[in-house]
Amino acid sequence: MPKTQNELQEVQIGFYRRCQFPKVIGAIDCTHIRIQSPNSNIGEQFRNRKGYFSIQ
Repeated sequence: MPKTQNELQEVQIGFYRRCQFPKVIGAIDCTHIRIQSPNSNIGEQFRNRKGYFSIQ
């Protein structure tokens, strides 16, 4: 993660040039964030391989 203002700006520019994502300073790969099931109609779409509901 960037520690100085200059590093922060360099990272933001790099993300924007590569992916056109504005104001991004970092990314997390393959992390599942636990959530409650959204609702009964689509809830199973959010169940991960470990059996709990999550989003990436």
